[in-house]
Amino acid sequence: MKNINFLNNNKPEKKIITDLKKFLEVDKKNKISVLPDVHLKRGEMSPTGCVLVSDKILPSFTHLSVGSGISFWSIEVDKNFEIKKFDKLFNYLQKKIPGQNKSKKKFHNFTNSEIDNFFKYGPKLFFDKKYFNKSLAKNIENGGNFLKKIKNKISYEQSVPAFIKEIGQKNFGTLGTGNTFIELHEMEKSFVQQKKNKKKLFFYIHSGLSEAFLTLFYSPRWGLRGKKFIPFEKHKWNFHGKSLFDKENILNKKNFFPGSSKYFGLEPDSYDGRSYLSAMAYTCNIAISNRIYLASIINKYIKKKFKINNMNLIWDCTHDSIQKKTSEKKTKIVHRHGASPVYNDNYINKNLKKNKNYKKFIIPSRPGGETLVGTINNNITKYNNSICHGTGRIFDRPEARKKFNHNLTKKEIMKKIKNLYSKMKDISGENPNSFRSIEEIISILDKKKLIKKEFITKPIYILKS
Repeated sequence: MKNINFLNNNKPEKKIITDLKKFLEVDKKNKISVLPDVHLKRGEMSPTGCVLVSDKILPSFTHLSVGSGISFWSIEVDKNFEIKKFDKLFNYLQKKIPGQNKSKKKFHNFTNSEIDNFFKYGPKLFFDKKYFNKSLAKNIENGGNFLKKIKNKISYEQSVPAFIKEIGQKNFGTLGTGNTFIELHEMEKSFVQQKKNKKKLFFYIHSGLSEAFLTLFYSPRWGLRGKKFIPFEKHKWNFHGKSLFDKENILNKKNFFPGSSKYFGLEPDSYDGRSYLSAMAYTCNIAISNRIYLASIINKYIKKKFKINNMNLIWDCTHDSIQKKTSEKKTKIVHRHGASPVYNDNYINKNLKKNKNYKKFIIPSRPGGETLVGTINNNITKYNNSICHGTGRIFDRPEARKKFNHNLTKKEIMKKIKNLYSKMKDISGENPNSFRSIEEIISILDKKKLIKKEFITKPIYILKS
């Protein structure tokens, strides 16, 4: 199908193709890559597991939770280390880290000014205050600061709505809502040589920043309903009212409110285009900072209680973002919805200071299932320099809740792990049978000769939001 490139040879369901075609109608030059974990989510305009490249910004294409992503860390312990000790850690994390802040209490000790600092500069403060060595920044997408490569950006004060800033201040230090988690993994299978006298363990953090509804400010999408809808729309009007200073801008504004088409594009050089890209970068920055902070809580505990050396960050990247990228003297807007960035050697050498971390990928599977870690091969350019961020759903969350119940879901997850810590009263929506298997995804990627496998890990302990 013209301008839609399917990584999997088996085309997805008709509804997915129908939804994607609507985004192609905005501009005939738009190109979309469909990854093997593609699936529909209720309330989302575009399918998860897709990448769109355009000359324009399409605000409705990405996920509501901007900046959501993965943070994958390793530690080394002695071969005879008692894994059971981590029970105490996960009990502590369950008390320390809420899924979502529904109270007036703060779950961190940072000032509002420091939270603003995370928006503006990413996790730099953690390196300045010696939470971690600053060398770890190279293991974070864009060095942890998405603002660095944005020209003609709009200031933080002007581009980020007060509503989003308040969410940042309130929900920093939380795990977030939806399929967010912290997991402890051990090596199941390695394709590269490992140290014989040591045992490697891995912490896997999947989170963004709870309720960061930035996309709703720049599109007519409804993310909040009922009693919450009207107050949110007031926030929206107040925010946009500050920048109604010319005719072009006024015409743009109509696209952002109910009754307008959800399928439209913003010019990247327009005020609203620059504002949205800037706000996207600021929001990605604080989402990354939140993951680094969650990792710092773990790091502090294991150093103090278990005498384990500092955690080593393997890779941290977002899988929900809109960014401006330049390649072969062409500047395009790359929209990722449930997709991780990966680049070949040529692009890395020209644009990314030869940082080979951009070849890394981490693909988790169903709850209680394995995670694949490896590097990408050079033919990834065919798929808009992106790879799947998971294995994808067979049933979305509402469908899964109808098909499965809480107790059976918990039993299913517990089959392969030592313990599950959940903040949810009902986890039926995360039943493992509602996700594709990691074997299916590996098979597809291998057939396309896209990956080099390094190792597969399996979970021991899980903390779910």
